[in-house]
Amino acid sequence: MSSLTLTARLNTSAVDSRRGVVRLHPEAIAALGIREWDAISLTGSRTTAAVVGVAPRSVPAGTALLDDVTLSNAGLREDASVIVAAVTVYGARSITVSGSSITTQSVSSATLRMALLGKVMTVGDTVSLLPRDLGPGTSTSEATSALTRSVGITWTSELLTVTAVDPDGPVSVQPNSLVSWQGSTATSVISATATRQTELTPAAGPAPAAPTVISVEDLKGSQAQATRLAEWLKLALDEPELLKTLGAQPNLGVLISGPAGVGKATLARAVCAARTLIELDGPEAGATSADGRLNMIREAVSRVRQSGACC
Repeated sequence: MSSLTLTARLNTSAVDSRRGVVRLHPEAIAALGIREWDAISLTGSRTTAAVVGVAPRSVPAGTALLDDVTLSNAGLREDASVIVAAVTVYGARSITVSGSSITTQSVSSATLRMALLGKVMTVGDTVSLLPRDLGPGTSTSEATSALTRSVGITWTSELLTVTAVDPDGPVSVQPNSLVSWQGSTATSVISATATRQTELTPAAGPAPAAPTVISVEDLKGSQAQATRLAEWLKLALDEPELLKTLGAQPNLGVLISGPAGVGKATLARAVCAARTLIELDGPEAGATSADGRLNMIREAVSRVRQSGACC
């Protein structure tokens, strides 16, 4: 892959602050053979990776704008030379980070994943909790609300350290990535595949913040799917006697499939807004052993029964 040697300058834009975005001149992006929002590697005294964005027109072609965290990750000082190259980045299966004790205890794995969604990182990097919120597929208002509820305003200055990634090398945080705190039970499960029975109690860790639920009427392009799902739920949950009359059992499992980030969970939440809904985090559950996953399902069923929504 081609590379360029550019002059690193501090990006003072508040919009880009600590969000893991490096701004390059359009000519530099074209010379690297990439597009805006692709990933690049940055090499100073160490090598890191970040997302590239187009710099303002006033920025010279030989300049790269980096925020203070990215400068540190690359081992650079302002006005130093930085080697920039296109890099292959894989979606992370799992990422482990460390942070302050208050943040570790207050922010759930699901909220942590939302905050880091779309960011590119390597082991040893420092990352902020400020959502990338730039480029396609990075609307993170839900993450900022959840972080404010969990930690308060101090979350905006919190810095984390990436301690492990899978697979090795530069990775990007995806909606199906398992993002966990170093030393947490989830991290232990990845390495030892232990049963996480303790995580099924409220004392095991921070409870995920309640996601914002939109109405079915606000779903864009998914009205037909929402109508069908609502009909299936009504038939199985509200009119089971009709199924018995037809000689069928009122057992229902529904698979909602589609690319990451298209709104599958949003569709389910909208349709089930008036019902008791227990959510299990997919990446987190997938990292457990078979017994651990079974225990999580049993606990969810128990909570539904205790709520009185199921006889």
